[in-house]
Amino acid sequence: MKKSFLSLMLAAQLMLLFIPAAQAVDRFSIASCRQLFDEIILDKSIDNVSNPRHLPTVLDHGRVTEYSVLLTHGLLESPVRMKTLAAHFHSLGFNVISILLPGHWEKDLYALDKVKYQAWIDKHNEGLVVAQAFGKKVILSGASLVGELSYISALDHPEFIKGLMLFAPALKLKTSTLEKVIAGSILNLNGNKIEHKLPPDGIDIAEVSPKAGFQIEELILNRLRQYRATFFALPQTQRESVYQRISIPVFIATTESDGTVSHPEIVHFHNSLVAPKSLFVVPKALGVEHNSLWKAPDDIPPNATYTFNPMFSQMVDELDKFINYHFPKR
Repeated sequence: MKKSFLSLMLAAQLMLLFIPAAQAVDRFSIASCRQLFDEIILDKSIDNVSNPRHLPTVLDHGRVTEYSVLLTHGLLESPVRMKTLAAHFHSLGFNVISILLPGHWEKDLYALDKVKYQAWIDKHNEGLVVAQAFGKKVILSGASLVGELSYISALDHPEFIKGLMLFAPALKLKTSTLEKVIAGSILNLNGNKIEHKLPPDGIDIAEVSPKAGFQIEELILNRLRQYRATFFALPQTQRESVYQRISIPVFIATTESDGTVSHPEIVHFHNSLVAPKSLFVVPKALGVEHNSLWKAPDDIPPNATYTFNPMFSQMVDELDKFINYHFPKR
């Protein structure tokens, strides 16, 4: 069921107001923020997660900061795959909230086959509520499908969302990717069965779900339906009209070797923005794939089938310039 952002905010305010009397002196302190994180984000994941290392996390400075960062993983991943970025954002003075999207790393291996994109939107909204408690203003960051979640939120809540920091945002799936997810969804095929094995994430078992991939396409189409400027506009014009509505600073990282989402569309997104913007591109010669872009060496588990971004340090340097210019007060 779709949850309205307003109803989530009201529920959060009530939680803060009814913290036990023994904690009354800290009712709006960082302790109450942590309790809000536990009740809205963490507790809902503990019972279902396959391994505790995939659980949502919060890194705070013992106080409410000027900005908090809501950091969200991409498809088939979890907060542990973005731990280097989370730690870096924290080192810069942000409180950082990392959430786990529904269907990911659950005890039911095939939970990802059943999830709908609205559940991702709802979870992202819950993360927003918590991020608002930890920071006076919020910056959204994340990988892949989170690009869509971020646009929806940034367009809906410009009053407190003040920046986007995105890595290989799934603005448009590559044709080859779309063909696979459509065929797999129609034929009810699962990537694990096709490969006759369960692909490891170094330690855990990862599911390859075409149905979840199709939900990303549905999410993209939903954004166009919701925000398109004219009913009869061509898809490219519709996308441009959405991009031009974003008014907050945007950092984008992309790789020319991306085999999952459209790199040209990401560049087009950057060029269409009228807001302050920064683009970091990993050249094709390095062969950095989609889900390697946001990973440092420490983000790669033993025996993983993917590698890290050899330009991770350079990417972070450019990200720091963007942050220091647009968000100097933290």
